[in-house]
Amino acid sequence: MPTRRVASWQGNGIKTTEPFRIRGSRFRVSWKVNAGTYGVCAIYAYKGSSDLPNAVAVVNGSDEGSSYVYSGAGEYHLEIQGINCSWGVAVDE
Repeated sequence: MPTRRVASWQGNGIKTTEPFRIRGSRFRVSWKVNAGTYGVCAIYAYKGSSDLPNAVAVVNGSDEGSSYVYSGAGEYHLEIQGINCSWGVAVDE
């Protein structure tokens, strides 16, 4: 079970987060999306300078939940692509 809050963000639209460091083999990404009928939000996790993302979530409308990323320790950043929505995202390990 994750026990340490690594980082969290709130916003709307598109955001690339600052890098954050994960010490263990996995981490959890939790999200809450508030959107109208045509709102969509996609969240991707990137390890280091890799161009290959881990797809964390694609949310249509309003929803909340969490997913785990099992890519090992290292430096990561998230790319959040929100269209017609506001969102809150947190990373715990």
